[in-house]
Amino acid sequence: MSFKLDRTEIDLHRLIVHPSHFRKGIAQSLLDFVENTYEVKSIRVMTGSKNTPAINFYIKNDFYKIREDKIDEYLTLSYFRKDMI
Repeated sequence: MSFKLDRTEIDLHRLIVHPSHFRKGIAQSLLDFVENTYEVKSIRVMTGSKNTPAINFYIKNDFYKIREDKIDEYLTLSYFRKDMI
């Protein structure tokens, strides 16, 4: 996991779990740690728009899509945010 913390927001850069450890609750534990350790107003994250498992994970954790950017014909990025207060 990698993130940037400022006074009011966490920008979650990476939350990666090795495929051989998928579905063991590791990603949830990492996100829970960040949410319970830092008092911020929001958390934001970006992932590939075709990364269905990541998108489902963030939506399940009360993130909502704020925008989508088409980079080129092969890559579109989806941006999500979760309000903490």
